[in-house]
Amino acid sequence: MTVAAPDKPQVARIPGAHEPRRTGPAGWTAWLALLPAVVIAAVSLIGASDREIWADELATYHAITISWSELGRLFTNLDIIHSFYYVLMRGWIAVAGDSLLALRIPSITALALTGSVVVLIGRRLVSTPVGVVAGLLLAIIPSISRYAQEIRSFGFVTLLATLSTYLLLRALERPTGRRWAAYTAATALTGLVHFMGITVVGGQLLYLLLTTSRRDETRRWRFAGALGAVVLIVLPLPALAQQQSGQVAWVTTNAAKTRGFLGRVMLSDDLAWVLVPLALLGVLVLWQRHRAAGVMLVTWAVTPIVFGLVTVSVLHLFVARYMLFTVPAWALLAATTICHVAHPLGRRAHGTWWVLGAALALPACTYLALPDHHSVRKSPVEEQADYRPALFYVRDHYKPQDGIVYNDNRSDRNQLARSAAEYELRRGGPRDVLLYQTAGQIGYFGAKECPDPAPCLADEQRLWLVSTTTAKNPWDGMKPAAADILAKNFQIKDDKRFLKVRVVLLVRGPAAKK
Repeated sequence: MTVAAPDKPQVARIPGAHEPRRTGPAGWTAWLALLPAVVIAAVSLIGASDREIWADELATYHAITISWSELGRLFTNLDIIHSFYYVLMRGWIAVAGDSLLALRIPSITALALTGSVVVLIGRRLVSTPVGVVAGLLLAIIPSISRYAQEIRSFGFVTLLATLSTYLLLRALERPTGRRWAAYTAATALTGLVHFMGITVVGGQLLYLLLTTSRRDETRRWRFAGALGAVVLIVLPLPALAQQQSGQVAWVTTNAAKTRGFLGRVMLSDDLAWVLVPLALLGVLVLWQRHRAAGVMLVTWAVTPIVFGLVTVSVLHLFVARYMLFTVPAWALLAATTICHVAHPLGRRAHGTWWVLGAALALPACTYLALPDHHSVRKSPVEEQADYRPALFYVRDHYKPQDGIVYNDNRSDRNQLARSAAEYELRRGGPRDVLLYQTAGQIGYFGAKECPDPAPCLADEQRLWLVSTTTAKNPWDGMKPAAADILAKNFQIKDDKRFLKVRVVLLVRGPAAKK
């Protein structure tokens, strides 16, 4: 059966398939897409520079500030999966600077724009109210603002995966070369920023099959061509990254982690217990009204998570933050239920009835999510030591001739403490006296220290020791040779304690002083 839309080319139809729906005058409802973007940006800017930079963000800062040759050396060993994102951020930091807020603005912008694209998707698939409510749900979900305040690629992947879906709808609506080229570019970029995002194509493929017939060769062949181009562009990246899989070998799972996974994706167990059932009801609503849309959204929401779980022992990608790009699909499905809550299952919401559902659901979801919004803004994060105030104390009290040494038993090669100092003391601080080879020189995130610390410490009179040990002596846990020199030749003149880290001023004793 074929249905002809006015002023549009004929599109083959099959049972259960529906044209994308729009509500309200197209000329003004599209402007409603700005509302979620503004709200998401406003929420994400709250405390955006308050939470101190943490381990993963320090990896980004290192990669975007070393030389190009050092970056190439890094990619031979680690993080090639993030190579495209690092290149983008190098351009940004050259323009915007390296303040914490400046470094986080790209992710804030990306997720704010995601809210707008979600409105446009909802507008085409279901209705404008569904799109607007879904966009506002994104502002409520704590993981959105958490990763908006993150100097990592998750916000970009979420935007690009969402944009890819929207551009597919446009290409299917009017299959011009330009629209298919835009879809291909967005999908390829999704995979280049993080190849886990490419799994969004699964739902898109099902949507294509459900909304076109075998006779609709134009759309199907162009989708196949676009998908082939995407594979050719993206495939080399995961192939190379597989050689570095040891970097994420720590990713494992168990029954408890799997059961609570969606709560970690949204960073709110309470909110997940509400939104996930609403989303599942949304699938039932769409099954009656627009089956293809329901299938695409639920596949987008669920398939990446299932794929990550099934392949966790090989790809090690079953990580909640890697699944952030599924959140827009969960929001769209939940919004479908919210906007139809005042109507019997399957009936279309008319007039302003959807306002009742939104007026009930959005404040309730906000109330549930508020404690988690406070939690995700706590500093420091992820059980990390509170390096920022410790290093600021060093910055405010050091003298030009002072040196600094690290005893960080929370990471390999004193990596985390030294990386934190690389950022927090970037405007000036004591010399790293035990530094032998920088992380950039060896193509790693951790530097090498002097094999023989005696010559490196011989002329030092004052040293700042940044230590995370819980032992009585702040040098316990260092290489024995270095710890022995500090114990025998230096006296503790100042000992300042911070959360999980202490700063100790060591001064060479009178007997050892030259």
